[in-house]
Amino acid sequence: MPLVTCAACGQQTNQDADAVGFQCANCPSSVPAAPVMPAIDAPLPGAHPPAAPRAVLTLSEALSSRNVTLLRLRAKVAARERDHLGGHILARHSPDLSDDILRRRLTEGIDKEGDLAVTKGVSSKFESKEAYSESLMAVIEHLHQRLLRTMEYLRENIPADRQRAYFITGNTGGAAVPGLTPDMRTAVNLTQDSATMLPVYWDEINKRIQFYKKYEVLMRHKKRIGVGFYGTKPTQAVVQGQVIKVFGGVQEFRGQGEHTFSLLGPSTDAKRAVGGGEPISDWKWVTHYPTDPTDGDGKPKHIDAPEVRGRN
Repeated sequence: MPLVTCAACGQQTNQDADAVGFQCANCPSSVPAAPVMPAIDAPLPGAHPPAAPRAVLTLSEALSSRNVTLLRLRAKVAARERDHLGGHILARHSPDLSDDILRRRLTEGIDKEGDLAVTKGVSSKFESKEAYSESLMAVIEHLHQRLLRTMEYLRENIPADRQRAYFITGNTGGAAVPGLTPDMRTAVNLTQDSATMLPVYWDEINKRIQFYKKYEVLMRHKKRIGVGFYGTKPTQAVVQGQVIKVFGGVQEFRGQGEHTFSLLGPSTDAKRAVGGGEPISDWKWVTHYPTDPTDGDGKPKHIDAPEVRGRN
């Protein structure tokens, strides 16, 4: 029972809260008592439990969310093409391109605008804008996971007192940087043949562990990403004053169009240190397009595990 207070003498005693009046044990009063009310946040009898508070993202969490990262990524790719800083992902692989335009790139070496468009033998387009966006993000997320494994592995194999120099500053820190021991060099080299780590290498000039200038990524998305054609019967032709490879024949993709080929890397040479802090989502894209790997007999070949190679 709650405590109630006698209005006459001010003493408290146990009493039914619904009582209109009572005889106080300390005085002969029958004045109605004022019950002590429950705490304001205590649940009322029979009331529903309060709803769980909604999770609110902090500004930093919101800015790093997947959707925002994807929007920033698409904007960066579009800006590089608009400002002629490299890459023709949207211009040459947009979903709205016709099959005739795709074929002409192979047979004539030009794109939709009539500009020179060299290709090694594939001309393709994305199935949709969503397929384009999601495939970009899938590559970024895969490389990010590989980088996490690489850094964990390097921290286990590089002494803590050398990590800042080897991962970030190199010989720019002002102090002499010792070279790798044979065991450390072996550890760094093992990243290059790993199926789960991002390949990195020891740069003898800068005395630090670096990213490659570019990374080739062949990835299967396990759903249709795009359609396109292979060039057959390769030959050479002069197009807009340049000798380039063109193709006398065209072969439609034989597989399901589930793969993409990407080429991307750190935005500048200054940001190639493995601990430099530039997120992979800020790397510059050279190209990204649907492809359809085949074996030696021209039959479709599925690349179930993404293949990643570094090159300088």
